[in-house]
Amino acid sequence: MYQVVIVGTGPTGLVLAHLLGSYGVKTLIIDKASGPVDEARAVTIDDESLRTLQATGLLSKILPNVVLGYGVHYYSWRNKLFAKIEPQSQEYGYPKRNAFRQQLLVKALSDALLGHEFVDQRFEHELLDWQQAAPSPALNLRLRHQDQELQVQTAWLLGCDGGRSSVREQLGISLNGSTYSEKWLIADLIGRNSAFRHTRTYCDPVRPAIRLPGPQTTVRYEFMPVS
Repeated sequence: MYQVVIVGTGPTGLVLAHLLGSYGVKTLIIDKASGPVDEARAVTIDDESLRTLQATGLLSKILPNVVLGYGVHYYSWRNKLFAKIEPQSQEYGYPKRNAFRQQLLVKALSDALLGHEFVDQRFEHELLDWQQAAPSPALNLRLRHQDQELQVQTAWLLGCDGGRSSVREQLGISLNGSTYSEKWLIADLIGRNSAFRHTRTYCDPVRPAIRLPGPQTTVRYEFMPVS
């Protein structure tokens, strides 16, 4: 029996697994994917998040792939700089805005769980459903691994499986909110030559855009296509 089962091997689930493991909590983390996500996703991490990563004891492995401390420069539609923000204070011990690559972060967190004393990590394991193991308060989980069904018992089940969370859906919890109607195009490129370290935000009312430099000579462009 596991004390905690975590569904989802994104940054939230993996960091939580490390924190629980550091306290000796027997934990299972599963994901139906074959491995950590290796596609580009988030590119900015703040000071509080770095402080949380510090608590996992893995920050020394993560920081080499992080560009610490950058700001934002704002340009008009005529490409004229009219404002800039470059935070200097470090209340939590780290710069407030930092560039990273999510796929490198989750790989480092996932790799560090291999052989962990208190955390088991299993890919290609999908949560099908669960029920209470009456009269015990524990939960019986039904998992699928390839063509086999497995039974796992746990005291706590945590859904860290993102916006399309199957855990949330099975609990009948709705995801409230809204999104913008405009469609944006995002492109990550490798081979940046410019040493300029800050984000450039172009405040063009017709086609707003963002240029964000990152580690390993990467740069992200975000812009709203003109219809």
